[in-house]
Amino acid sequence: MHLLLVKMSSMGDLVHTLPAVNDALNAVENLQISWLVEEAFVDIPLAHPRIHSVIPICFRRFMRSPIKTRDEFFGQIKALRAEQFDQVLDAQGLIKSALLARLSGCRHRIGYDASSAREGLAAVSYTEAFSVPRHLHALDRSRLLFAQALGYTCPENTAQFGLKPNVEKRLVETQAEAPYGIFLHGTTWCSKQWPEVFWKQLAQKVTQAGFGIKLLAGNVEELARAQRIGSVVDNSQVLDKPAIADVMVLCAKAAFVISVDTGFGHLAAALDTPVLSLFGPTNAELTGIRGANSLDLQVDFACAPCMQKECNYKGSVQIDNTVVKPACFSSLGPELVWQTLQSRLGLGNLEGSEGSEGSECI
Repeated sequence: MHLLLVKMSSMGDLVHTLPAVNDALNAVENLQISWLVEEAFVDIPLAHPRIHSVIPICFRRFMRSPIKTRDEFFGQIKALRAEQFDQVLDAQGLIKSALLARLSGCRHRIGYDASSAREGLAAVSYTEAFSVPRHLHALDRSRLLFAQALGYTCPENTAQFGLKPNVEKRLVETQAEAPYGIFLHGTTWCSKQWPEVFWKQLAQKVTQAGFGIKLLAGNVEELARAQRIGSVVDNSQVLDKPAIADVMVLCAKAAFVISVDTGFGHLAAALDTPVLSLFGPTNAELTGIRGANSLDLQVDFACAPCMQKECNYKGSVQIDNTVVKPACFSSLGPELVWQTLQSRLGLGNLEGSEGSEGSECI
């Protein structure tokens, strides 16, 4: 059976779908999965060796500039329809993903039912819809949806992501580097950003232990912040807009990753890299970073998790005469993060140890 999987974005959502893909390929004989994905994220399914084909779609560019990209977009739809899939599974549950599932031309369209989908109206487009509890983690919801849709019992084993980044052909210069950690400080919501002063203090602790630091930046604001954080230590490197495939290799080689709630954190955890993630306004129980060597730290604050893109806390919290914004992160300072990194991710005292070998499974 040839299945079209519609899961276009975002990065974390794609990562959360990978274990369900593995489940299905193991359970359904002769199953082939083609993955329809936003062009910016093709490197993720391409790194999964069991995906039959990866089909990029320029939906975001089409929505921004429909006249300019009209021919390209409808050319992609025409090619999609020519594939003649046996089934299409919309694992995103949005109106836009349901629309693309319908535009595929496949008559058997599967997805979440109206009470389970992120946008209930999407279910109108499916020929078969399934109920999946909304209180579960996104990764578990995907696994349950696939199992019901394809007719097998959802496995109870630990989630396997199956990513195999091409280490040999990308960033070969990292092979001779000293051990390093990665700081994933950039995220879309202002309220999810760990205070810059905390990053600087943590950077000093990490480099004093003999590790280098790599700081990723995806836009001008993140680049400026990365440069400021890196300026307080000697052994740091700022990477401006690296390709996703390169980030996968960097994460696979890293001794550890410290991440806010952002897509690259989910990707690092899927590679079994030790990841310590910092959650403030978002709920780690629903969208936390999952991996064999990952650990979520959720703030302990009166109004968290608030699920607000901007912090609306009216009070003021100060630590060492510095106002902490967002205020909830005052309960998750650099000393706690540093101690947790040492004790819970199996890296001993971080005395320049090599990679993540021997890391404790969290």
